[in-house]
Amino acid sequence: KKVGDLFADALSQTTPALRQSEKFEEELETLVEALHANPTHCEVHHRLGEAYDRIGEGYKAIKHAIIAKHYFAENHEDDQLTQSIKTIQLWFKKYRYRQEDFAKVRIPRK
Repeated sequence: KKVGDLFADALSQTTPALRQSEKFEEELETLVEALHANPTHCEVHHRLGEAYDRIGEGYKAIKHAIIAKHYFAENHEDDQLTQSIKTIQLWFKKYRYRQEDFAKVRIPRK
């Protein structure tokens, strides 16, 4: 793994403790920093989607869930892919969005 990947992994691993301490803004900042280190890190996108959902930012939550879904599919991570699809469908209903609303989501590349 490259340094950016390791850094993103390390940052991402700190976020469950922040979430449990209800430090949601710090959790978001940490995940965004991890994303800057590795914009293709599927787990960071997944966690960022969950973090945005916790604060009611539906569009951002769905956007990152869609990106995570793409990388889970690309990496053949079937269990995470299935869960991502279910989460996206749930959030579409929760936030009253449609798939067409996300047609222009760009999948980041390194």
